[in-house]
Amino acid sequence: TLVPDDPADGVGDQGRTLATAFGVRRLVAAFEWRLRLAFVADLVKEEDKRGTAYGFYHGAVGFCALPASLILGYLWQSFGAHVAFSFGAVLALLAGVIFYIGFPK
Repeated sequence: TLVPDDPADGVGDQGRTLATAFGVRRLVAAFEWRLRLAFVADLVKEEDKRGTAYGFYHGAVGFCALPASLILGYLWQSFGAHVAFSFGAVLALLAGVIFYIGFPK
């Protein structure tokens, strides 16, 4: 639990750490989002079709989010958090390998 270390302070070390972690995560997410959109733009050379490509990309992400959440929830409830996040890590590694093979330099 988040319990203040000093009642006069109002926010303990855990609260500051949590706030810093969320802030850093949002900063990384902002940069990551820009990189993903730039990658989509690089894939589509015709400027008039980039809007369609962005729509397709976000549609695919949204379409995959529900099953991914359901699978993670099932694995977490049935086998625990370790198995659920390990499954996610394996899928991320697999996606990285496919990305590396599918997009040569």
